[in-house]
Amino acid sequence: MPYDGIFIHFLVEELQNMLVGGKVNKIAETGSFDLVFHIRAKNALGKIVNHQLLISTSLDMPRFYLTKQKLESLDTPRNFCMILRKYLDRSILQEIKQLDNDRVIIFNFNSANELGDAKKYSLIVELMGRNSNIILTNNQNIIVDAIRKLPPSDNVTRIILPKALYQFPNSDHQINPFTLDNNTLPENLQGIFKGAYFTMMENHLSFKTFLQTLRSPYIYQQNNKYDFYLFPLNNVDIVESDFTSISQMLEVFYRKYRRIDTDKAKDLKRHLKSKITHLKTKMANLETDLEAAQDNLKYNDLGLLLQVNLYKVQKGMDKITVEDFTTDNHLVEIPLDPLLDPSINLKKIFIKAKKAKNALIFVNEQLKLTLAEINYLEEILSQIDFASSTDLDEIKDELIDNKYLKAHKKSFSKNKRINLTSFVFNGNEILVGKNNIQNNYLTHKIANSFDWWFHVKDIPGSHVVFRMPYKDYVLTEDDIRYCANLAASYSKAKYSSSVPVDYLEVKYLKKIPGIKGSKVTYTNQKTIYIDPNPES
Repeated sequence: MPYDGIFIHFLVEELQNMLVGGKVNKIAETGSFDLVFHIRAKNALGKIVNHQLLISTSLDMPRFYLTKQKLESLDTPRNFCMILRKYLDRSILQEIKQLDNDRVIIFNFNSANELGDAKKYSLIVELMGRNSNIILTNNQNIIVDAIRKLPPSDNVTRIILPKALYQFPNSDHQINPFTLDNNTLPENLQGIFKGAYFTMMENHLSFKTFLQTLRSPYIYQQNNKYDFYLFPLNNVDIVESDFTSISQMLEVFYRKYRRIDTDKAKDLKRHLKSKITHLKTKMANLETDLEAAQDNLKYNDLGLLLQVNLYKVQKGMDKITVEDFTTDNHLVEIPLDPLLDPSINLKKIFIKAKKAKNALIFVNEQLKLTLAEINYLEEILSQIDFASSTDLDEIKDELIDNKYLKAHKKSFSKNKRINLTSFVFNGNEILVGKNNIQNNYLTHKIANSFDWWFHVKDIPGSHVVFRMPYKDYVLTEDDIRYCANLAASYSKAKYSSSVPVDYLEVKYLKKIPGIKGSKVTYTNQKTIYIDPNPES
């Protein structure tokens, strides 16, 4: 990920123009290491604009940028978030700066204590991979608190604890290119400049030329991986580039190409993937049992042959060779237990044949049930990708109801309101169910028989219902395309093209009884092919 010093330099420049002078209205904690600052600031026209600044030090993807996505807070904020609220709530963001083109960003705030005395605080964001941190310091550079604490030990070179003196991370002796003038800029970038993305250095050997290159945020693909940058790179395929700001590009990248799950979503996904892996192992074992049962069906034919030739069998024989009258009298060898009488040997062979027949019925039924269970859990897994915090609670409750999770503290009850996602298009209401609880409620409780129902064909996804303003209303092509786009965007096929979406009147739907989830059968459907566009 090229969150290098040069990329951060221009992102900080963008945020300075948009946020400096703004007031912190709210600080929310959306994950264990994710914070969102709600800042009201004036734009270039003097109009007040509400911004959401996301700062994350997650181990898998440390990052910061402005987001328009609706992010929900944790039910119980942690101590660091409460400390930030105490010292930075209602404060003014005075300055955003970068430390020597390094991956350290400093947000300076002017605040006031309970007595109204002016105070200054700095929020220092260190984007150092797995060592990333967010640290609050006072005007004397004393640490107030940090999202990750580093107590004294032989393995750390600095202490990150409340009341300790803050020290910046150790820096190398490379040059900050933005502090040099054109006359002193060296020609070769290799290994000289601090915070320079290695691939960028390979593409721009001259920093003078690099500074003259037009900056334009884009998302590219290389070696089957997606990434982003600000300047042209050689031998990369650009997949999206029409962005008005760096933050807009980052928001699209993390939503579409590098999804970051919340802690709640990660826990559910981890549990579901573990269960699916267990079920797939069970499937493999059942298929082995099925092959064995099919092979043991031969004992029925062997029993019939032995029954015809039973008069030839003497106790003490361990086998007998007979002619198979069902295959042109080919010779067949039948194994026997020499300790058993001929009739008991015959009975034993027929018992094996009967067990094989019963096993075939049982194993085939178990295979069908296990496959249905895997499909059900994979459908829920796909629903997590576009679920809000409330949606995740409902998914968790459904898993508790179906005994996949233990009911430690159940949040869902029969009296709890089910929140559906609502859209308005040309004055008409469209409802979307984003999990099985919502899908069942929407399709079988809320929808009228003459409303129209949309769903991707043969792929897990949301139920979408177009609420007819009156019974004889005729759907327009725009209505159909808008609803089909919603159905495709809230499905496992959201990043595919030419996605088939079935649509029909609700009266032609029927819920499949005894099946987990929200599966239905239907008739009289029509199909439209759509390229999903979540933005529209």
